[in-house]
Amino acid sequence: MDIPIYEKIANDLKEKINLELLKPNDLIPSEAALCEAYNVSRLTVRKSLEMLVRDGLVYLVQGKGHFVKKTNGSNYTLTFNEVSFKTTDIDQIHIVDVDVIESTKELVYLLKIHPNTRVLRIRRVLYEKKQPIGYDIKYIPYYPGFPLIEEELEARDFVEILADRISPYSVQIDLKITPQRARSETAEQLGIDEGSGILTVSQLLTDVELGVVGYCETFYNAEYVKLTAEWSR
Repeated sequence: MDIPIYEKIANDLKEKINLELLKPNDLIPSEAALCEAYNVSRLTVRKSLEMLVRDGLVYLVQGKGHFVKKTNGSNYTLTFNEVSFKTTDIDQIHIVDVDVIESTKELVYLLKIHPNTRVLRIRRVLYEKKQPIGYDIKYIPYYPGFPLIEEELEARDFVEILADRISPYSVQIDLKITPQRARSETAEQLGIDEGSGILTVSQLLTDVELGVVGYCETFYNAEYVKLTAEWSR
């Protein structure tokens, strides 16, 4: 799967920040200037800026624009996107199923919902060169009328799937990365032996106004992925 244009622009701006071509508290060029510089639409530029905000590299001042965020000391930034993992080349996503399920005690705790609230579960398998390398399960509190388009579920990351409900500027992502052993369901989807080594990435999405809006677990075949971190001052 090719890297989206908006992600390429975000990576380019990130490199300029790391090289201090854009310094802390510097104003990022306006949306119009970025549109002209990269020959893209305003929507594409906004998605790039949203990525930088989520990664904690820039902040938005309403009415003024985006500014480079000042960091304290040395920082290592790990950027994660389940459909565009930096060390893999995911080229196909298959939807296993989309179901509305009863909430479990664990989901009630994680999603901060009433025990009677039903949950939308989306299960996907991520492929690289026809080889399954990731198994993805998303849980979203279910509300009737929530739009679901299969093509979008195949291509979108978690924040994009929830874009009709939340603002990317107001969402916080708590990321947890854990080495584990594959259970039977995960092993079957990844085509590996039960008990094989996997890397589990958990995401808890919280909106400043709505509270917890979703939880996701992505299980990666440990033979196909590795963690990298970028150093910035």
